[in-house]
Amino acid sequence: MKNIKNHINQIILNKAQFLSKITNFLNKNCTFCENVVVYNIYDHTIVIGVHGNEVISKIKNYEREIIKDINFNFKKSLDNKEIKKIKFKKIISDT
Repeated sequence: MKNIKNHINQIILNKAQFLSKITNFLNKNCTFCENVVVYNIYDHTIVIGVHGNEVISKIKNYEREIIKDINFNFKKSLDNKEIKKIKFKKIISDT
């Protein structure tokens, strides 16, 4: 049986790894971003999945600092496309 990496486009794998790195960065460096997930990056916007409204309001309060940290730490990977905005998707839990 072939490896799963052989069936998935390399561009998709690279983007998934990059989004995973940003997710891990936020989970480690932001005290209230422990369970957030980065879904996508497009048009200078990052889409973050969160579990509750409390987390959304905290992230909105520190949005500038979070964007500044992401742009600084992932400058090369973003290919000079700075993040300027954060959008939120609410994650619905099974419980």
